[in-house]
Amino acid sequence: MQWAQNDVKDAFDLFVHLLRSGKIEKRESTTLFQAYQRIEVKEIVAELIEERAGMKVFAIEDVIYMVPEMDNELFHYSNSELREKMKVKSNKELYLAYFALLVIISKFYNSQDQSLSTRSYVTMEELIATLDEKMVQLEELKNAYDDPDALADEYGIDADGMLEVWKSLPVYNEQAKKIELTNKNRVGFLIRVFRFMEEEELLVVRELREISITEKMKQIITNYYFNSERKEKIMDLLQNQLV
Repeated sequence: MQWAQNDVKDAFDLFVHLLRSGKIEKRESTTLFQAYQRIEVKEIVAELIEERAGMKVFAIEDVIYMVPEMDNELFHYSNSELREKMKVKSNKELYLAYFALLVIISKFYNSQDQSLSTRSYVTMEELIATLDEKMVQLEELKNAYDDPDALADEYGIDADGMLEVWKSLPVYNEQAKKIELTNKNRVGFLIRVFRFMEEEELLVVRELREISITEKMKQIITNYYFNSERKEKIMDLLQNQLV
């Protein structure tokens, strides 16, 4: 298919802007936002840019977002970048942060029919309780494997590292003046991690008590994130008994 030069130009202008900013808001970039509404520009984005760049572009109301596909290493943060942004000290803590995000998603996502639930938020108390439960089950599952590396190979998770970090963190540090700033309790650890996810417009944390997923996250979950056998296996693992 041949596209008009102005359509190709608008599509690549849109791509470059998304690379720089991660999103396009109608009120700030009306011209680019309107360009994306044209069928021809959407075709170029879908058939050429998304495929070549390993990205997905989608609009939610008055905002256009771009996110990397799961196997796109070029546009993903490196582990060192994520450690800095999430304020975690090691890859073990990073894997625990990622696992906690998957637990949150599991509260809103039904892997049976690949749909989102109608619940509006999950409480920090429920999240901590679920992580406690899954860590116990994860340890039992790990011990059930003859090969200690088999669990990591199958699910792509560092069970030993996550268990080590989670067990080392008390539920609450009564002496912490600002709970989200201390490394020495589970709630503080999660809040610091979730601050980064709020900056990425994936989560909303209210008064350190309630966690909701954003419309951006809902689109990623339903359209892109779980188009992966491994991600579905992890979600099945989280939503069912592990052993």
